[in-house]
Amino acid sequence: MSKLPDAITRREVVYGRPKRPVDYLALGKAYHEAGRPTDALDAALRIEGDQAGHDALVAAVRDSALERGDFFVLNRIHAKSPLSEAQWQQGFEKAKATGKTRFALRFAKQLGDSAEVERLELELGLRVPEAPAEVGQVASLSVQATKVEAPKA
Repeated sequence: MSKLPDAITRREVVYGRPKRPVDYLALGKAYHEAGRPTDALDAALRIEGDQAGHDALVAAVRDSALERGDFFVLNRIHAKSPLSEAQWQQGFEKAKATGKTRFALRFAKQLGDSAEVERLELELGLRVPEAPAEVGQVASLSVQATKVEAPKA
């Protein structure tokens, strides 16, 4: 398939009842080559009768998502075909290396790495840092009220 369908045609082809037969494997490959992994997965779900083609397309999308550290694409693939711990770890490392901190946080949660989850939540400002253990008292803040006088006319 040399040209990707427009949005309306895509909706009909991927989610509706297409008027003509569709080569979903070719469509999925075209979406994958165009850098549209979620559309490629949508097409892969519609492939019938070619399990090897389906598996190859999903594997290609999975591998590129691992290279990008794309949590959401990998999580979607995981819903249909579970990923290994090593694959989750690879995605985590790539997300961390490419500065995708929120994706790295989601990977850390998926891996059950509570220390890394805490560190990333602190980095993202999602968690308030705890006071050091040697500080036994909470410092009190004093606020002084200042009297403001109205300007004289």
